[in-house]
Amino acid sequence: DSEIGSGDLIWAQFVDADGNGRGISVYFNPSPRYEIGYCVENIEISLEKLGIDKNRIWTIEMENTRIKLYCNGMQIFDYDPQQSTDEKCRQQWSLESSSLKFGQNTEEMDTASDFYRDYKTGME
Repeated sequence: DSEIGSGDLIWAQFVDADGNGRGISVYFNPSPRYEIGYCVENIEISLEKLGIDKNRIWTIEMENTRIKLYCNGMQIFDYDPQQSTDEKCRQQWSLESSSLKFGQNTEEMDTASDFYRDYKTGME
């Protein structure tokens, strides 16, 4: 239930078997923005895509090499790291992910999420 301009953050990290990861961040600044770890930073999100309802359901998908993010069914981005000119981006996102972790890294904490659930199973 984070409002635009609250400064809240969504932080999710795709983690490999060794515990290494790369993440996605969504910032609820006055101009909402997202980042894709090792690839893109500070990309503005259209307010029309977020809508006025402050209760938002976010969906993250990894499909083949593509990363997709949705808010209440509206696509925020569809990004293919393998199309990046940055080798570190391509390398990091080509690693096999064994899990998706929410919450906290060394610099950022997820302050926007109330709960998480596995889309495929519906379990929280």
